Amino acid sequence: MAQEQADPYIGTQIREYQILDIIGQGGMGAVYRARHIYLDEERAIKVVHSEFAGEESFVQRFIREGKMLSKLQHPNLVQLFEFGTLGEGVFFMVLEFIRGESLLARVQRMGRIPVNESIKIIREAALGLHEAHQKNIVHRDISPDNLLIVKDKKGDEITKVIDFGIAKPLANETRIYTKTSMFIGKPEFCSPEQCGILEEGEVIDHRSDIYSLGITFYYVLTGKLPFYSPTPQGYLLKHFNETPKPVSTHFPPGEFPSVLEEIISKTLVKKRENRFSTMQEFVHALDQFSSSPQAAATIHGDVTPSPGESDSTLLRTEIVDKGTVN
Repeated sequence: MAQEQADPYIGTQIREYQILDIIGQGGMGAVYRARHIYLDEERAIKVVHSEFAGEESFVQRFIREGKMLSKLQHPNLVQLFEFGTLGEGVFFMVLEFIRGESLLARVQRMGRIPVNESIKIIREAALGLHEAHQKNIVHRDISPDNLLIVKDKKGDEITKVIDFGIAKPLANETRIYTKTSMFIGKPEFCSPEQCGILEEGEVIDHRSDIYSLGITFYYVLTGKLPFYSPTPQGYLLKHFNETPKPVSTHFPPGEFPSVLEEIISKTLVKKRENRFSTMQEFVHALDQFSSSPQAAATIHGDVTPSPGESDSTLLRTEIVDKGTVN
């Protein structure tokens, strides 16, 4: 392909890694598929574009991302293997290489995800995020295109949370919200805190991810977003002041489990102090539901949403194979 022929890294070697092809690209960097020449294993290598190597703010952000990923060891998160520099201060990181289907692509392909499968996917994402939250790391961009469905060594599907940010500042407990702060995240899935509902001096914490994962849960169950707006600004206003339609309104009357409805509704409360306090608490609620008679009835006769068009096309990004664009 012309893009690969023009790329300076394709066919070259970075340390012990032979660069095979490009699998993702953003405004400030690119991600490549590579092979370790001694271990004969595939890896993903993220490289900062050379023209940004001299931009101190971006370099520091990339270094912080590397430090953050080095703290995270969890089956539902992508693993970092190496971090360093090439010539002239060009930074790179070596990541676990994974192939899979984004949750967004799966919903677009299927229309919606069955209840029991949706619970499994969201539960695994919550477990990975809980690990990040324990290290004071807030993702701030949870959405269906940042959850990747891959196969483990046994051939079973597992969810990986990806995209902790090459093109956005990292969120952590030291970041203070101010009236001049930049919006970070996707408008369809952002939390009220990201829309500016916090008071000056407050921080965006892990409960923002709980809200975004709740929006994602709603979307994969129904194929629809809880709000619709033709503009990003409209989504921000709706997250700020509009109550979502209950998930059950997208299903025939009486068919959607009421306990699961309550769980989803609690993730989407505007005031974060009234949501689940942690991802662990959220997972516990899902586990309690999964062991209940209501869940057994749902799994053995999965409910089907009422007829209607999916909102899949409302999303601005379609990811078919994100590899490890993390």
